[in-house]
Amino acid sequence: MIQAPIQRRRLLLLLLALLLAPLACGDSDDGGTGTGPDPRRAVNLTIEPSFVQIDAIGDTVRLTAVVLDQFGDPIETATITWSSLGAAVATVDSEGRVVSKGAGTGRIVASSGSLSDEIAVLVSPVVASLTLSTQKETIAEGESVQLAVVAKDSKGTEIPNIPVTWVTSDEKVAVVDASGRVTGVWGEGSVTITAAAGGKSATAEVFVLGKIAFLHNPEGIDQLHVMNTDGSDVQLLAALDAINSRPSWSPDGKRITFAGGDGGATVGVYTMNAGGSMIERITPDAINATNPVFSPDGKKIAFVSDRDGSLDVYTMNADGTDIVNLTSHPSSDHFPEWSPDGSKLLFVSEREGNPALYVMSAEGSGTPARLTPTDMGSLYNPAWSPDGRMITVTVEKTGAWEIWVMEFNGSNPRKLTGIGEHAAGSSWTPDGRIIDSSNRESRDSNRLDIFIMDVDGSNVTRLTHTEWRNVGPAWKPGPPES
Repeated sequence: MIQAPIQRRRLLLLLLALLLAPLACGDSDDGGTGTGPDPRRAVNLTIEPSFVQIDAIGDTVRLTAVVLDQFGDPIETATITWSSLGAAVATVDSEGRVVSKGAGTGRIVASSGSLSDEIAVLVSPVVASLTLSTQKETIAEGESVQLAVVAKDSKGTEIPNIPVTWVTSDEKVAVVDASGRVTGVWGEGSVTITAAAGGKSATAEVFVLGKIAFLHNPEGIDQLHVMNTDGSDVQLLAALDAINSRPSWSPDGKRITFAGGDGGATVGVYTMNAGGSMIERITPDAINATNPVFSPDGKKIAFVSDRDGSLDVYTMNADGTDIVNLTSHPSSDHFPEWSPDGSKLLFVSEREGNPALYVMSAEGSGTPARLTPTDMGSLYNPAWSPDGRMITVTVEKTGAWEIWVMEFNGSNPRKLTGIGEHAAGSSWTPDGRIIDSSNRESRDSNRLDIFIMDVDGSNVTRLTHTEWRNVGPAWKPGPPES
């Protein structure tokens, strides 16, 4: 009965000795320091693969994040958090699944505690088709329209954020910026806007409206106005007393000349910027001057004055200097008009008793040649066609003013306006149509509107719709051909 406790005591001592033996011998995992083994620590995180390229929108790629401990062993239980630094390019879910969203380069980040890694994701979808938001647009000078590109891949999926290169066919007419915004510069004319992306291209035609200067009298006095060539956006340019001549544009479209008074005793020739600023009288205050018209090169202005006693045709520099009398005839000479090449001047004269059209050299040398018979009637505002082959003139013979057209040498004259119409002058568009002022729709001599028609009188288009006079239309020259 006594041996059992003794045996148990011996067994306990033996177990204790076995436990203390490693300490006594210095045989420990920590080299005898007594601190025990290091705890497992996460020291590195990497994403695999280290770079991803995706060639279509909506495609997916699975990423893996590996966390290693201090011994280089993976920690399978590490918690990974995924995020995207460019969600417009690619997104990532909680399991590391990347979905492409748009063209470009994004970055995907994986983190675990204080550790993180990131990789680049390049989304470069192959463009299968490219279209523009519109194929035709019309804008005015200074106005803009925004074009947009729709790019799609082979699956028909739209590709957002794709880099696009924009080009205009003629920067003189319209320009386009890097975002596809097109701005009209100089009308009237058309440009082709080309968008290119991913080896594909698409085009749109943008038509830029030109400008028409004309006289309009809502206050009972003719004042100089301007409008778009479709009749829209009428604006006042100059308000002087008794503007009495059709305006004329400089060939670069930057200046306008006209005749009028400004409260003085005489009528003079004025010039101004096309926007209405810097109005300046360039003929002397002591003389009357009217019917000014710019030469085709913009260096000179032809006009009519009585400074030498009778009405004669003169020229001067565009700044009003170097005034020269070209006709010097005791009869009345008026309404000068330059030929398109600037070598000749067309004008109306009564030197043979009754009004007729004459042509002379631009320097005034030689004898003017008569183009029309002297019994044609009263003549007003002749105008040469842009190609120099035809002439329009307003004729009063039967009590009504009518628009006539003839060949450049005065042959084959024919009337364009109808019976009972009252016309108040005509000129030409840059593409060879006729623009005139008449009462062809109102039949009221106090209500004249501006119309465009073909050279045979067909395809008439009305531009103005007012209760007042709209006369003396002058089409702004178009941009020069490249």
